[in-house]
Amino acid sequence: MGIERIYKVLMATGIAALDDGVKTLEQCNVIATANDRNAIYDKIEENRPQIVITSDWLEGEDSVTELLLDLKRQYNYVRFIYLAGQLDPRDQGRIDELGRLVLSGIYDICISKNVNLEVIDNLIKNPKQEAAVSFLAKNILNSASPAEFVKDDEILSGLSDAGKMIKGTMDNVYVFTSIKPGTGKSFLSVNTACAIAAYGKVKDSGEKPKVALIEADLQTLSIGTILDIKEDKKKNMKSAMEAISTIFDKGNMIGDDNSVMLVNKVIHECMQPYNKIENLHVLTGSTLTPEEIDSLKITPEYYIYLLDIIRKEYDIVIIDTNSSMFHITTYPILQKAYRCYYILNLDINNIRNNLRYYGTLKKLGLVEKIRWILNENIENKKNAKENGTNIEKLEFTADEFEEQYFKLSVKVPSVPKAVFLNRLYNGTPVVLDQGIEYTKEVKLALMELANQVWDVSETLEVEKHAKKRERVIWRIFLIKTKRGEAKKGKDQEEQEKG
Repeated sequence: MGIERIYKVLMATGIAALDDGVKTLEQCNVIATANDRNAIYDKIEENRPQIVITSDWLEGEDSVTELLLDLKRQYNYVRFIYLAGQLDPRDQGRIDELGRLVLSGIYDICISKNVNLEVIDNLIKNPKQEAAVSFLAKNILNSASPAEFVKDDEILSGLSDAGKMIKGTMDNVYVFTSIKPGTGKSFLSVNTACAIAAYGKVKDSGEKPKVALIEADLQTLSIGTILDIKEDKKKNMKSAMEAISTIFDKGNMIGDDNSVMLVNKVIHECMQPYNKIENLHVLTGSTLTPEEIDSLKITPEYYIYLLDIIRKEYDIVIIDTNSSMFHITTYPILQKAYRCYYILNLDINNIRNNLRYYGTLKKLGLVEKIRWILNENIENKKNAKENGTNIEKLEFTADEFEEQYFKLSVKVPSVPKAVFLNRLYNGTPVVLDQGIEYTKEVKLALMELANQVWDVSETLEVEKHAKKRERVIWRIFLIKTKRGEAKKGKDQEEQEKG
C-alpha cells in the first residue's frame, strides 16, 4: 500500500464549528485558522498550506471572490475551496463572479445551502475538474453584448500604463491572442520575438536580449512550423509538461527540492534554439497529435509553473496563446502577463465580435493591459493590386475604425500571399528581410510592435530613414522623368514648327 497523503489545510470560513470539525477529518492537518479576510495573506505566508477553505461568512468588507482572484494570482500552487452558498440562477452578477474564479483555475466551488463535513472531506480528497463548473464561466461571454462597449480613449489608445503592476504579474511576459483563430497572432508573436532577438538593444552587460517564445495554443501549435524548427521528440512541450506533472497532484505542488530541480532542468533543455538567431529559444509542440495533447491533462498550474521558471532565465517571454477565453490556460496566462496583444482584422464580423468581447474583457478586469493590433491592414492605394483596391475602393478602413471606435496600437500591412508562403516554407519571418522593397512597410510595422516590448529603436530609425531616402529618390526620379518628357515634347513641338 502507498503512503497515505496528509493535506495541509488553512481554514478561513468564519464558522468556528466548521473549522474545528475539519480538524477531525482523516488525512487533514489543519495548520492554521484565519479569522478575517485580510489575515489570510499572512497565514499563507507563515504556514504554506496546500489548501485554503473559505466562505462569505469570514469577517471583512472586501469581496471574497475578488480576494480569491488576488490570492490565486499570488499563490499559484495553493488550491482554494470556496463554500459559495446557494446560487440564485437569476443573479447574473453572482454567476459572473463565480465564472471569473473558474477561468482563473479555481474549480472547487461548492454551491449549496447546506455544507457538512462529508462534502468538505470529498472536496479535499477529490478536487473538481473544470468541466464540473464550466457552465459558470460560459455565462460571462454569453451575457456580454456590444452595448457594453464604452469608448475609453485613455485605456484603449494604447497609452495607458500597463505598469500598474498587481502582485503576481510577471513583468517580462507578453501574450499574443485573438478572439478567433486565423487573425495572425502566431505570425505576429513569431515576428515580434525575432525582431527583439535580432535587433533589440543590448543589455548593460553587452549581451543581446535573451528571448523565449512559447506555444500555448494547443489547438494549432504552429510556431515550430513557422520557424522551421526540427522538433526533438524528447525536448518539446510534451516533455516539459510531463515533467511538471510529476511535482503536482490534484492541484497541489508536492515535489521536493530534488524533484523540482530535475523538472526545471528538463524545462530548460526543452527550449530549442532558432537556428537563425542564437538568442531566441522556442518551446514547440508542432508535431504533437491531439491525442498526445489530451493525454497531458494540462492544468492552469502547469503553464504558470512553466512561465515562472522560464521568465527568470529570459529577458522577454512571448506567448502565443489559445483564442478561446474558456481554454483551460487562457485566463490564468492573461492574468499573469504584463501586456496582452489582441489581434483583429478588417473583417466586419471580426470587428463586431471584438467590440462584443470588450464587455467580457472588462468584466474580467483585463482591459488596462490590452493593446489592439490590426493585422492585414489594407489601404486604398491604386497600386495595391494584390488587395484589389485598384479595382474597388475599400469602404471600411483602419481610419474609419479608429474614428468610430478607438486608436489601434499598431497597423500591420497585408503580406502578399506568395511572400507569406515563401517565408513560411523557408522558416524565415518577414521581419528578418534585408533590403527587400515590397516587404519594407510590413517590416517597419512589425518593428514598431516589437519596440513596445523591448527597445529596437536604433534599427527602426535606420529602416525609417532608408524608407524616406527611397521615397525622396523615387520622387526625384519622377520629377526628372516628367521634366524630361516635357522637354522632349517641347523640342518635338519646335521641330514641327521649324
